[in-house]
Amino acid sequence: QSLFRGDRNAFFDKADKLLKRKLLAQANLFVLPTYYAFEGQPLVILEAMSAGLPVITTRKGAIEETVKDGENGFLVKIRDCEQLKNSVLEVISHPELAKMIGSRNREVYLKEYTKDIFVENLYQVILGALQEKLQRILVVGYSPPPQEGTAKMTEIIVDSAYLKKKFDIEFFSLKKRTDVVNRGKFGLSNISYNVANLFNYIKLIIKFRPDIIHMPL
Repeated sequence: QSLFRGDRNAFFDKADKLLKRKLLAQANLFVLPTYYAFEGQPLVILEAMSAGLPVITTRKGAIEETVKDGENGFLVKIRDCEQLKNSVLEVISHPELAKMIGSRNREVYLKEYTKDIFVENLYQVILGALQEKLQRILVVGYSPPPQEGTAKMTEIIVDSAYLKKKFDIEFFSLKKRTDVVNRGKFGLSNISYNVANLFNYIKLIIKFRPDIIHMPL
């Protein structure tokens, strides 16, 4: 409760980086029962792993590639409240188990998911795909926010001094919505954004003539 300052709703709306780290450091468990239609690999799970927390989440998107059921967390069925409750009770009733899983998550994070490892893996994938060093890379994406997860990956790539030494990187910042509530829905607003993005995207390809295009979307 000491972390709640000011408006409680504003607190739950968004936690800044320092507050997020403080919350994770004081937590014993991280729970993300997501059923978001466009879920990929949520960065919040990686953040929880970096803090050494056990994770309870759902079998959605690429989450199963990160969280192995019974090894470094628990996977529950989407919208299965009973299974979710039982998993939470299992973890909080066995603090030694929670500590062991949390330590394992920290190890996995340091081994597979740090920023430097992400950049190096991306570099190797690019070279492996074309079997030669490239000159120009066009990175297409959003700047965070609103799409915090993929936008953060875009930011890491564009700001990487390691990659800049090897490639000429051009960043095409897509026109973005103010939120992601209506992402993927058919409507005039989304059509307008997509048409504008496509038009500017084609112009930049003609001008920049990239050897490869990377779209972490």
